[in-house]
Amino acid sequence: MQAASFRLPWRQFAGARGVRTFHASIPTQKKKAKVEIDDLFADPESQVAPSAGSNATPQTHGRLKKRGLTSAARVERFNQLVGFVSPRLGQKPEVKTPRVRKSAWTHLVGLASTQEQLEKVVELLPKWKDMDCEFGDKFGDLLARRCDELSCPLLALKVFGDYSRYGVKMKLVAGRRLIHSLHMKYPIEDTIAAASLYSVYSLPPIAQDLPSCSMLVHACYKHNSKHSLQVAEALVPRLRTLLESRPPLKVKKESPRLAQDPSPKWLLSSLKQLDQVLYERNGRKAEEWLRTWRSQSGYAKPIDTTTATTSSP
Repeated sequence: MQAASFRLPWRQFAGARGVRTFHASIPTQKKKAKVEIDDLFADPESQVAPSAGSNATPQTHGRLKKRGLTSAARVERFNQLVGFVSPRLGQKPEVKTPRVRKSAWTHLVGLASTQEQLEKVVELLPKWKDMDCEFGDKFGDLLARRCDELSCPLLALKVFGDYSRYGVKMKLVAGRRLIHSLHMKYPIEDTIAAASLYSVYSLPPIAQDLPSCSMLVHACYKHNSKHSLQVAEALVPRLRTLLESRPPLKVKKESPRLAQDPSPKWLLSSLKQLDQVLYERNGRKAEEWLRTWRSQSGYAKPIDTTTATTSSP
């Protein structure tokens, strides 16, 4: 049986940054499509799973640290690589040989140590796409991570929001990181814009992805406007369903998997903050379903059923 659509009161956010101006011309779409806010929470019968990663895992940043490059050497190498790549891009490149390798983009993003340098790399991306060349399968993840590390997530939002210009695909790991880097420090409209991209790139709807849903609910409560609260309250039952269908989460702080996908850590953090919000909004009484899941995961005190009282998260 087909699942019913999940509609939320998002009309009030129609002016969100780029929500209705994103280009959705990814290869599987022949026409540009407008991103509807309600698509964030749709329940399609099937979803396209993220494609498998390529062998060229973007570990440039870590390798550079091991090599011990000084700041000056790093800048020099970045400028040299930009100088090599720039004249070899576009439909009519000034220099045709040797050609630019796909791995050059991984190195450029890894070498960038400031927002300005990363913006310079982004300016070159359309010229690579104009040559009918594609980026590595993990490039979007690396770009989202580097924008997060350099505190410029709006740059990643700009790139992912215009596929027809930049040609960089957003996978689920990158989408979660983008929402994470936006939801605490930036206007709610930016988080909504990032969430709207899930449907553009055939990712699971926000209401079906636990880390993304948790961070978005917390962002809506933090924004604390009439309409954001309506959205948060509409999503809370979905968040509860997701939590109750998942076993408690045990996260090892030094797990190497967290370096590649820190979303379990983000989930636990956002749930803790959400627990505090709901505790205060409910007259200093915790939501049993949320506190129970967190306590079973080892990150909160259990509810005292003998006194029917709850402590602060």
